[in-house]
Amino acid sequence: MQNQTGWEFPDFSASRKTNRLIRIIFGADFRKGHPGLSDQAKKLGLKLNDLEPGEFVLFINNRKTGVKFFAGSGQMLAYFKMPGHRQINTKVLKVLPRYFNGTSLNYDGALKELIEQEIRGELH
Repeated sequence: MQNQTGWEFPDFSASRKTNRLIRIIFGADFRKGHPGLSDQAKKLGLKLNDLEPGEFVLFINNRKTGVKFFAGSGQMLAYFKMPGHRQINTKVLKVLPRYFNGTSLNYDGALKELIEQEIRGELH
């Protein structure tokens, strides 16, 4: 998809309709790797291998600078780290999976949706 500046952007329209956030797990220790994150989910009663296609579990680190996406079959699909060690707006996490199309993540698009929801008074 091309915008007015000529830059190419991935098409996120299909993922906005199908991707669904199941759970956000805060305080994840990314140093433990994927097995450690899976164990953390199990302790919370969540089996990553039981996720259906389009369902996501997000793990966010203590500093809120990085997030890992897990999808069906317990596979880690993406790792997003904020540039400049800035903190991720945690409110944006609930819409973030809709802006992941399997190959890239549009954090700015998710943030824009969040701001628009706040302006319209739709956030609870």
